Parts: sequence; structure tokens; C-alpha cells
Amino acid sequence: MLLNFPGQVIGAFYIPAFTLSAGEIVMVKLPSGPFFRSTIRSFVDTYQSPGYEHIHSSVPFRHVTYRTKRKFPHYFPLTVGGYCQQHGKPEHTLLQEMYTRTHLQPRTRLSTLTSNDEKLLSLFTTLMETNKLFFDLDGVNAMQGAEIFHTMRHHVGQTGAAVFFDFCDEFLQQCTRSVLAGYTGKLPVEEAAQLSAAAFIPAVE
Repeated sequence: MLLNFPGQVIGAFYIPAFTLSAGEIVMVKLPSGPFFRSTIRSFVDTYQSPGYEHIHSSVPFRHVTYRTKRKFPHYFPLTVGGYCQQHGKPEHTLLQEMYTRTHLQPRTRLSTLTSNDEKLLSLFTTLMETNKLFFDLDGVNAMQGAEIFHTMRHHVGQTGAAVFFDFCDEFLQQCTRSVLAGYTGKLPVEEAAQLSAAAFIPAVE
């Protein structure tokens, strides 16, 4: 077993308990809307908190996220090649695979990348370090999303694992299993009103 999540409230949602073993992808289904991204961030922050022992993992997991200039102001590369030099492993075989299979090239300027491109670039550079992932397709369109998901699934393979956050069932059958997050009812009224009626799934603890 690579990861054991005991079930707890993350942000405004209760995420049921689940375990994750090598070769598995567990979908955590969250409601779409303004709290999707913040809930993922809270989950990752909870996992990474020093001394926090309730989420047990035998190996480190990495969140697939694009590292922006705002987060790294002192030195930020201008090209895909520079980004891979800073955040990936230039000697890794995945770098050549990315250049061969996608339109991303060493001299592609980061300023021209779409959100789809940023997700693809962040996936490949994260995979250069590990195939144990926290992953989502936030901001990615449906057609490119399928390609990026299949790339992730292929490289997770039999040795890696992924916690996949999503708000629809498009990839449900391609995941090992899924858990459904439940809204706790603890958001302020004005914020809770932003969630769609479908988002109010009673939480069971």
C-alpha cells in the first residue's frame, strides 16, 4: 500500500477513506464550481504539512501543477526547455518523449502556452521525478483532457499510483475505484449559494 487516507474533512467537504496501492488510480469526485481547485490545494497542503500523520504514505507523492512566475519570482525560464531544465531532469527519457509526441519543443515560449499545454508540461516534468501523483484536469478542455489523462495513466503503470480529482464521470471506468466527496454544510450562506444544487451531497462520517 502506497497511501492510506483515513477519511476526513478537507476544506468544505468530507472525503471518505481510501487506500492506494501500486498500479491504482483512485478518483476523488468533487463538485464543480469555485471550491474545486481550493479543495485540491487543501488536500495537498494537508498531505505536505510537517508532522501531519493522518495521511500515511510509504513513498512521496507529488502534485502535478504548473509552477508560475508568481510562485518563483527570482528566476523564471522563458522557454519550455528552460522550464524542463529548472523543474525536470534534462537527461530523462521522458523529455525526448514529450518533444516527439507533443507540439511542445525546447524553444517554445512559455508565454504562448495554453492551459492545456501547461498541464501537459507540468505532467511530464513531474513524471521525471515520480509516478506517484496527485492529479486533476482543471482548466483543460475535453479533447486534450483525454490525451493528458491517458498519458498519466500510461506512466503510472504498475509501479506508480495516482489520486485523480475530477467532477464528472468521463474517466470513471478507467480508474480503479472512486470516492464521492460530500459537502459539510459549513460554508457561509453567500458562498454556499455559488454551488450548484448537484453539489450538495450529504456527507456521511
